[in-house]
Amino acid sequence: MKLAPLAAVLLVGASAAKAEASELTMTAQAVFARGEFLTQAPAPPSQGVLCLVDSGVDVNPDTESIVLSRESVLGGTADDVTAYNHGTYVAMVAGASANGWGMVGAWPGLSVLSVRALPEGTDNLSGDAYRDGILSCRQAKRSRGLDVKVIELALGGPMEGRTPAELADLNEAIARARADEISVVSAAGNDGGPVNVPAALPGVLAVAAAARDGGLCAFSSRGAEVDVTALGCGMDVAQVPNGDAGIGESTSLASAYVAGVLTALRSFRPDLTAAQAEAALASSPGGRFDAAAAFRAAGLGSLVDAYVPPQPPPAPQPAACNAATAICVSPRVSRATKHGRRVTIRLATMPKGVKTLVRVDGRRRYEGRSKRIVLKVRRFKTISLRFVAKGRTPSAAVVLRPRQFR
Repeated sequence: MKLAPLAAVLLVGASAAKAEASELTMTAQAVFARGEFLTQAPAPPSQGVLCLVDSGVDVNPDTESIVLSRESVLGGTADDVTAYNHGTYVAMVAGASANGWGMVGAWPGLSVLSVRALPEGTDNLSGDAYRDGILSCRQAKRSRGLDVKVIELALGGPMEGRTPAELADLNEAIARARADEISVVSAAGNDGGPVNVPAALPGVLAVAAAARDGGLCAFSSRGAEVDVTALGCGMDVAQVPNGDAGIGESTSLASAYVAGVLTALRSFRPDLTAAQAEAALASSPGGRFDAAAAFRAAGLGSLVDAYVPPQPPPAPQPAACNAATAICVSPRVSRATKHGRRVTIRLATMPKGVKTLVRVDGRRRYEGRSKRIVLKVRRFKTISLRFVAKGRTPSAAVVLRPRQFR
């Protein structure tokens, strides 16, 4: 099964905000989905697990505390085997912990079981690998005591070329997961065409990628099989391996956010069936993913209401002005009049040792010590005044506009 042709994760350089903060605590995808409250949610009554069948997950500060186990159905390494860190980014968007590094995921209280099903050196995922990955998730729930609530299948590809036997195997694996009350979430695809497999199959919650205006991203696959749309263009991500702020774009990351929220919902309401929880998630008008609405629909409005938006950082205080090297006061205009072409400006005070520099629309028109300044001006947009003195930094400018003249 081939990956969608668009890159799974598209990153640009570190944002300017990185110099101000070491962690992306409030992401664009959380704001889009009204899921900010989950960053402050208390421990749930039952800790659900997200089983990630993908390319593996690398250990970094954002994944080491949320990944319970890293496994491979193929043997060999459980590390991420893609050059673009697909599984690692999916895990971080879904549940990166709040620890001062990188980013905060959809639900920082998430627990992840990573199952590598993608062979090394390829972008092709076979139906057998999917089947075996889903089976590993089911066995973890049935035999190992891990309360797997959601399986995330973010890797996919077009329906064309799938054999009937391959599709039958996938359908059976998904149906068995559903029988075990496990939700299955998948990315719709990044080729701009019909919904990919496995997202297009029955029993799978298909997630398309939306832009911040709510419309679909140009690359997002689309069709009647789509259940919800979540932010997938201009997502906030922490770049691997340094944790710097970056931008992510894909349906894989959009589905990762939804999978993280769905796992949280089923952890706070462990009595809900898979179908009931998914119905709450897909209840928003137009299919736009709304985490707050889903939690309210599930009777968890108190969690949403308990959210307290973080206070903005205090505004930086201006540096103290050194009167020995700078002019610390600006001109104060007591009266400004215009009669025909004659402009008169009166200053309230004139400090010792300085002159007033006047510019009309940027052109120098006067420099002197008089408190009464008279200019001949026909039309103007701005008149600026500042105090100047040799060897000292000029004062801040005072700008006058025509409406301020009597």
